[in-house]
Order: sequence, then structure tokens, then C-alpha cells
Amino acid sequence: MDDIWLMVDRQRASVADLFAGLDDEQWRRQSLCAGWTVRDVGAHLTLQGQPAIKAIGMALRHLGPLNRVIERSAQAAARTLTTDQIVERQRALIGRHVPNAFLTVGEALVDIVVHGLDVAVPLGLDLEIPDETVVATLDRLASYRGTSKAKVFGPVVADRFRATDVDWSFGTGDQAVQLPARDLLLTLSGRTPVSASP
Repeated sequence: MDDIWLMVDRQRASVADLFAGLDDEQWRRQSLCAGWTVRDVGAHLTLQGQPAIKAIGMALRHLGPLNRVIERSAQAAARTLTTDQIVERQRALIGRHVPNAFLTVGEALVDIVVHGLDVAVPLGLDLEIPDETVVATLDRLASYRGTSKAKVFGPVVADRFRATDVDWSFGTGDQAVQLPARDLLLTLSGRTPVSASP
């Protein structure tokens, strides 16, 4: 668990550095997360380590399915925080090893890695993610398949996945989605439609 939190801290620092370098136009751009601007993603990432009482409060303020609660909470935070505050709050989370209520460090890892790519990819910016962090995130995303946690992401219709640039694979079946590991992160989190290849 300590190793995973170290990965989370490193990615939080990298993402905070990325946010710190954005201009006003970049903050307004659409991210890979459907319907979310870069600013929405940044605000969402400040809402980590929420205790149960705050998580329940957000759910009551933004009634609806889980994805709607998450989206509306992020957008509400985006309206109230300056971009400097988003960066400052992201940096303040480094070393704070408390997952959101009802979740684990695994979800904290998925959140920072995937949302980091949600911002970096459409802006054409480089975001450093060590291979071991990519693999740990892929493992966590793959573990959601067939569970209620998978409903947070878009549907992924495939039985088997294999990374072409790191040693990682998951699932069984005659056809495999074969992509670089970062593209698999996006695929398993419902960001990028893919077709299976033999």
C-alpha cells in the first residue's frame, strides 16, 4: 500500500506541475473526460480524501446517478476555485494518504493517472508516468471489469488486452486489444473506442 501511495504522490506532483503551466485558453479546453473542461478535471482532483460526511453531503447536493454526482461536484468546485487554488490544493494533497470515503488507494491511483491523461493528451503535453505506475493502474482498471465500479467508465467491449510496450496483459479470448500501455489506460477507462485485433 505504501508503494501505491508513493505512486499517487509522484503523479499528483507531476499533474500539479502540468496544471501550473497552463494558460487561460488551455484551462477552458475540453478534456478527454466527456463533457469536462480541463478546469473541471483540475477541480475534481482537489476533491480527494473526502470523509464520509462530505461525500454524503455532495451526493445530497447533486442528487442523481454516481457519475452525475461526480460531474456536478467537479463543476461546482470549478466555479468557486481559481486556477491558482486548484494547483495549490493539488500540491497540498501530496503526502495525504487518505482515500475518498468508501474507496481505496487503488481508486486514488486511477483518478490521478487517468485524469492526468485526460488533460495532457488533448493539450498535446507530455506527462511523465513511470512504467510501474502504468502497470499498477492497468491492474486496478482491469480488476473493475464485471463489477459495479466499471459503471463509472464507458463500456469496453473486449475480452483480452495486451500492452505492446510493457509486460502487461489481461483476460482470455480469441481476440486481444493490443495497444501501447497508455492507450490501454484510456481504453479501459472508456476514453478511446478500439477494435479488437487477432
